[in-house]
Amino acid sequence: MLGTGYQITPGRFVKVTIALVILLFTVFSIIIPYFIYLDEGVGWTLYITTAILLATYIPILLLAWAYSPQKYILSEKGITIKRPIKPIFIPVEKIRKVEEKDFKSYKLIRKWRNGGLFSITGSFWSKEEGTMHFYAKNGNYVMIHADKKYVLSPDDRFQFVNQLEKYMERRKIGNKWVIKGFSPPLDNHNIHLRRPS
Repeated sequence: MLGTGYQITPGRFVKVTIALVILLFTVFSIIIPYFIYLDEGVGWTLYITTAILLATYIPILLLAWAYSPQKYILSEKGITIKRPIKPIFIPVEKIRKVEEKDFKSYKLIRKWRNGGLFSITGSFWSKEEGTMHFYAKNGNYVMIHADKKYVLSPDDRFQFVNQLEKYMERRKIGNKWVIKGFSPPLDNHNIHLRRPS
């Protein structure tokens, strides 16, 4: 889909989470098994144990990456949340409101989530907003009020909101009744109204 691409740079929290998870995976899958079997000699037991642990950890990393947002594509038709698996599309005609958001004062309760491994995704609940669906990587939060409440985090939040509001206004104007035909004179009996196709 043609449109403007908005980058999503991982914030400090996401970067630290990635580093910690990789460090823990390395410690538990390689270093600890090495010292456990050190007295017995490094042999097939170590290799098999490491292989089993890596076979568990690597799919977790891959799934977290595959479902993390990589970019937002904004067009007159709507917003596409680009992900390696199952991109998400939000039609502009369903968007009622867009606003910048700061959740520092909110008490968020997680329903299900990925809390920072490559992204912040999943469902959160707060008393103020109810259920929200996060597809973010940093703290530049933008809330989209559509069929659901979506929370995104484009690097250029100001430009993203301004452009989306312009598309929403165009859609609002386009949905109004328009006069069919341009042959004057027009009177109450000759005016035909239709919706644009």
